[in-house]
Amino acid sequence: MNVSNNDHTDEVLRGLDELRRRGELTDVVLEVEGRSFPCHRAVLAACSPYFRGMFTSGYAEAKQERVSIQDVSEVAMATILNYAYTGFFHAEPDQVQAVMSAAKLLQIEFVSRKVAKYMKNHLDVSNCADVLMYADMLGDLTLKEASVRYITNRFNQVALQPSFLQLPLPLLQSLLNMDDLMVDSEDVVVQAALRWVDFNQEERMQHLPALCKSFRHCFISSDQLVELESKCLPTGCKLVYSDITTQRVWQTRTEMPIILGDFAFISSKKRNAVCCDPLKGKLYEMRMPDHLQSYSVAVTPTDDLYMAGYIDRGSRKKGMKKFLQFNHQENTWESRCDLTTPRDSFPCHRNVLASCSPYFRGMFTSGYVEAKQEKITIKEVSKVAMATILDYAYTGSLKMEPDQVQDVMSAAGLLQVEFVGRQAAEYMKNHLDVSNCADVLIYADMLGDLSLQETSMNFIASRFNQVALQPSFLQLPLSLLQSLLNREDLMTSSEDNIVQAALRWVDFNQEERLQHLPALCRCFRDSAISSELLAELESKCPSTHSKLVYSKSTNQRLGQVQIEMQIFLREGFLKHHSQYAAPCYDPSTGELYALHIPDKLNNFSLTATPNDELYLAGGISSRTSQPIKQKALYQYNYQLNTWEPRCDMESPRVSCGLVYLKGYIYAIGGDNSERRVERYDPSCDEWTWIPAIPKPMTSELCAVTLNDSIYVISKEGCYCFGTTENRWNKMADMHKPQTCPQAITYQGSIYCLDCEKDWRDSSSTCVEKYNPTEGEWKWSGNGSFTFDTATLMVYGDTLYLLTVLKRWNLLERDMQSTICIFQYQPEIDSWLDLKDKGRLVPPMVEWLESSSRTDCLTARMIPMCLGNPCRFEDLELHSINDEEESHDTFSDQHGSGFLDNSDEEDGLPDQEDNDEDYRESGSDNGDI
Repeated sequence: MNVSNNDHTDEVLRGLDELRRRGELTDVVLEVEGRSFPCHRAVLAACSPYFRGMFTSGYAEAKQERVSIQDVSEVAMATILNYAYTGFFHAEPDQVQAVMSAAKLLQIEFVSRKVAKYMKNHLDVSNCADVLMYADMLGDLTLKEASVRYITNRFNQVALQPSFLQLPLPLLQSLLNMDDLMVDSEDVVVQAALRWVDFNQEERMQHLPALCKSFRHCFISSDQLVELESKCLPTGCKLVYSDITTQRVWQTRTEMPIILGDFAFISSKKRNAVCCDPLKGKLYEMRMPDHLQSYSVAVTPTDDLYMAGYIDRGSRKKGMKKFLQFNHQENTWESRCDLTTPRDSFPCHRNVLASCSPYFRGMFTSGYVEAKQEKITIKEVSKVAMATILDYAYTGSLKMEPDQVQDVMSAAGLLQVEFVGRQAAEYMKNHLDVSNCADVLIYADMLGDLSLQETSMNFIASRFNQVALQPSFLQLPLSLLQSLLNREDLMTSSEDNIVQAALRWVDFNQEERLQHLPALCRCFRDSAISSELLAELESKCPSTHSKLVYSKSTNQRLGQVQIEMQIFLREGFLKHHSQYAAPCYDPSTGELYALHIPDKLNNFSLTATPNDELYLAGGISSRTSQPIKQKALYQYNYQLNTWEPRCDMESPRVSCGLVYLKGYIYAIGGDNSERRVERYDPSCDEWTWIPAIPKPMTSELCAVTLNDSIYVISKEGCYCFGTTENRWNKMADMHKPQTCPQAITYQGSIYCLDCEKDWRDSSSTCVEKYNPTEGEWKWSGNGSFTFDTATLMVYGDTLYLLTVLKRWNLLERDMQSTICIFQYQPEIDSWLDLKDKGRLVPPMVEWLESSSRTDCLTARMIPMCLGNPCRFEDLELHSINDEEESHDTFSDQHGSGFLDNSDEEDGLPDQEDNDEDYRESGSDNGDI
């Protein structure tokens, strides 16, 4: 018998808290400010490294019955002990600093993190200087940075507060040196410093020369300079000022008309406002809040902008009236006290709420005023989220719409309904996509959900090229962006892609973000960056005095160790460690790997994008006694050597033409002679129909891409789909109709041959070549080829033809095969028979010698993710008959239906285009 009690942990903790309250089995008493706290050493040690060290490291306190705790207040200790025994944390606003000091001392990380977050969210003009000094004293850099930014945004107001006069000299200097102080003139900075000096002139006058080094001399008025020089200074002391000759950011303001309306700004998909600078004739974008309707804007004499409006649609918080203030530094609108608006009421039972929520349990049992109130206002929770959580509390059933998940998760975190928060996080993990993963990462970081943060980080790392092009990527805060750029497992083919992504992030808000470029450069591995991009980085350096320093790591990232390999596939199954697989062969080393295939699939289609992403679609699944045609689409995850499901195709397809062109994947044919063609958009995980092909394809077809067109070749004829015109055109037919065509693009032309024949057919076959400029098929090369099966493939920058010829040997009384490899020589339009085949032929000759068609896709793979190299003997061959299944009911029976397709004008970064050009360009490969 093997059972588990999911409630055991909670029951034990509740029991320990009950023992503490009764004073039973306690083994230590904490003395704090004259008050005694009976406790259990084990509980204290379990949640506090401070107490664990005290009780396990041989200190005297380990044996004392009473332990005196210094530098912790009575209230703070009571709060922390309640958290240790219940997992519930509550502190009044006036206790927050004392609790944070105690949490830092006792090393209770959760409490200190939550208190710091509370202090960040409750900064105001009167307390921000106190918080800055407190954060500096505790060494909390995040809280310190938040309070510094708050002060710089409101320096005029903060400088008039009494707490500003208490700042120590180093903090005051760091503030006065900041370029983004929001002040109208340099005189305001000087006057603030002089007020600080005059507050305690006897002690602080000596610091005036040091403070003057923060003042920008050329922007100080003559009267203010005279006042500074007149101050009583030590004999012989000469005031030296800052040599910076640029104005602070706020002083570069320009009077502009703001044009408001329901229109889209030129450079943004969002509907933002336009600011016009008539003097320079330039337009700027003022970001507007999402979903705000019927708003009004007012400006004060001090250039503060305020907005009032109503959220009416498209938001989880629709129905709310909002009041906001414009943050010039961030180009964002910050919420102020919302306008009153009627909210739904939820009649409830206190005992039900308390039974499922520690938040409500604490509210109703700890003597708060809400324990007796008939109506309680719950802030920061939407009515939709509250309704969802109450439904769960009363029914145990959780249901929410996709657009409500984040809102419900926030509410569950606040109300401490753990199951709901966990399920919402799990839903978000399972529904990550390229468009939302950066938003989810930001959200998980804000909530402190480490598991969701790690999952979204891993998702972004595995699809970095695509995610970096999304608008949400540009919203990442600096800390998260640095964490991503430092990862070893970024799936991108070159360091240049990483640098370009970071530069897009900087350029999105260059005025504020350019200062972070030196910090970002520490994530870049300069040995792998192109010289052109290094020069661009150096030219963007924000200061002539700052030198860019790069990462010391010399390792290649995971996505940069990709090696060009050949993926071979044909009818029948290969098993590798009980999984179905395709041979993945590296001719440069002669090593063979297993590329695992999902769902016991056969006759599927495979394509590769210029970004080295692999997609697999359709096929026949033999998981059941009756083979089933599939609509499934999968994307390959290099890191896990697995295939991840994407949106299903609209129609089941077997051995269809699957091609990638200009950001889309097209599926053509393989659907029971239907003419329908569909297109997949990876950015939104969606299939849509495009114009049908003019003639049904009843036989096997192949599809390739060239320039901005798709070419389809079959026995029924040849057709071309122009993506620009969005229509099909008839193209010239081949000289010889193709029963089993295989085509490939190479150096701006299409090469095609009939790759499989009946073994009794001894006729020879020629390769035909199509140049779109000439619009006709021509015989390619200096002769024809006799074979049973043939495979066209591009490896490196060279086109090859691999043929297998089987003949009966009367003397040996068995079938013997001859494998030949021909290398195409484009300069003389000739095929060279390679006598020395080198490593180009994989170590699976027996498999290639069979009469079944073999297709080959050349793609860049990661050896370490594919696993250890294997022998072909490790790949156990199973024909369809071996599986006691037959696909005779299907008309498409040959091959996998995948081909090597290229996209020559896809608008991708130069490095990736160069990779693709390398595969397409023609020259002899002397190594093979």
